Amino acid sequence: GKCMARDVPGAVTAAACECHTGWAGLLCVVECPGGALYPCSGHGTCDPNEGTCKCQDRFAGLGCMDCAPGWSGTDCSLVCPVTANGQVCAGSPCQNGQCQCLSGRCGDDCSQEGAVCDGV
Repeated sequence: GKCMARDVPGAVTAAACECHTGWAGLLCVVECPGGALYPCSGHGTCDPNEGTCKCQDRFAGLGCMDCAPGWSGTDCSLVCPVTANGQVCAGSPCQNGQCQCLSGRCGDDCSQEGAVCDGV
């Protein structure tokens, strides 16, 4: 990055740095999650001070590599079914926009359970 000395009240000198993309921190030595060449996996922005990612709506995780709750697929573009009370797949995993119902549950959103699911 590019740094310039500047006056700061109470200090003799302080460095103010403008970091290259993918780098953060006071002296630009903190590499953003996902790496300097592909910060935040291309699905978010790296905070120039903290070096942490703010992910786009559909993405989550330290480096924005995971799908946010309610989203699935390789690019997190597939919406997962949600139950009437707003729970994604009733707590079951979602893959490629379809609920993978846990044992004893069934239905598109896995909200049904018990005898209705026998033999499904």
